[in-house]
Amino acid sequence: MVLNSKHGIKNHRRRSIRLPGYDYTRAGAYFVTLIAWQRERLFGEIIDGEMRLNEFGLLVENELRRLEKRFGRLVVGDFIVMPNHVHGIILIYGTPFRKTCGSLRFQCGHGTRFQ
Repeated sequence: MVLNSKHGIKNHRRRSIRLPGYDYTRAGAYFVTLIAWQRERLFGEIIDGEMRLNEFGLLVENELRRLEKRFGRLVVGDFIVMPNHVHGIILIYGTPFRKTCGSLRFQCGHGTRFQ
């Protein structure tokens, strides 16, 4: 356990829930959580029980919506942007991304490659 002086609480590092040896480029539905560095509240705040996105929160939301255009075999399902993290469902279908020359290269449906 580690004392978190910022919040005065004890935290522990979560163990990975990834399946050993599983190829996460395979087709399937994945629940993902992305957390801001040091859990900083970078994306907005909750006011009267409603999430209000700031400039960075809107940027995250817009980039999530653009992922389908960037990667042809990916569908972004429901997601929610919170003050310091994002929860969402990503669906991957079709042929796995190719690995070339030891680095991962992503092939989108339009033939464009991203590294």
